[in-house]
Amino acid sequence: MGKAEPADDLPPLGLLPPEARVRALEHVAAGKVLLAVKAVVDATGLDLKQARACVEDLKGEVIARGVPLEVERRALELLGDGEPAGAVREVRRHTSLDRRDAKRYVSVLQAGRARQPLTARVRAYRAANDPGSALLAVQVETGMTRDEAERFIAALDD
Repeated sequence: MGKAEPADDLPPLGLLPPEARVRALEHVAAGKVLLAVKAVVDATGLDLKQARACVEDLKGEVIARGVPLEVERRALELLGDGEPAGAVREVRRHTSLDRRDAKRYVSVLQAGRARQPLTARVRAYRAANDPGSALLAVQVETGMTRDEAERFIAALDD
């Protein structure tokens, strides 16, 4: 079976149901890729190929957690200059990532899917007319109560 690549035609990862996103990220971080794929399939109904591509993106997100912001900024500059290979070299130079993971990270960074902030995901849920998932995402990721999460979401409108 070939390596799944991040795909541009998939639903945004931010629109994975929050509990499935958290579960899949935990599986990816623990190296349990098949369990992550199963979590994505169960939550979304995507086929295996699409779910594997989503998990590849999640791997990039997990990798992104360990990349210092200044390295990410420099990699983005290099990408903006049309130098993806330079971005990979920069990431490798300043992190402990191997070539494959550095390339995966740069690929996810290029696609704008690294470090997607909670606020961006909440706005995406709201744009998709799914306020329940927006509320749950805030509660799951921050530990806020329902009232606190509702105030947080309302503040995004201000």
